[in-house]
Amino acid sequence: MVGIRRLLCGLFAVSAVTGMAGVVAASPPAGAAKLTKPVSVILLAETKGESVNAVEYYDNGAKLAATELGAKKVSYSRIPAPLVPAQAQTALLQAIDQHPDALIGFPATSQTIPLAATIAQAQVPFFSLASALQVIHGVPGAPVNLNQIRPLGVDIAAAEARYAVNDLKAKKVGLLCVQNATGVDGCNAPGRS
Repeated sequence: MVGIRRLLCGLFAVSAVTGMAGVVAASPPAGAAKLTKPVSVILLAETKGESVNAVEYYDNGAKLAATELGAKKVSYSRIPAPLVPAQAQTALLQAIDQHPDALIGFPATSQTIPLAATIAQAQVPFFSLASALQVIHGVPGAPVNLNQIRPLGVDIAAAEARYAVNDLKAKKVGLLCVQNATGVDGCNAPGRS
């Protein structure tokens, strides 16, 4: 079970960083300036040893993705973000002060929801590790710069897989899921897509 959790968290973080690098560093429109510096990505999450709930997999996966993409494309760093919202707010403000191109963060909904207004004010693309239904695009007050990575249900996960295969012509699709109350449905998606 621990090995599977480690693999899924690592894959999740890798997909988050590679997805962000693609979004932020996509080919500029004609006449626009070319990317001259690496995309700066900051992870807001604790790692093993910083708290009893922390795992190293988000950091390990993000480091792996940044290494695979190369230092010329991605500059990666991490700021520990404790589960207590006030302490997570401090970490978020530290990250914003560094003027990153993108943020990955907050493994817990208890961090994301109370800090939604600060995330919105930052106007930096923010890729949430949590499944906070209250801050999904279209929900009143949801930050427009906050992106959900995790499929929140079987229908969404299946639709994402179909889009990747049918529209993007992907030959292989990896779905990430968690075995908890808000994420378990996504684990059932492969049978429906």
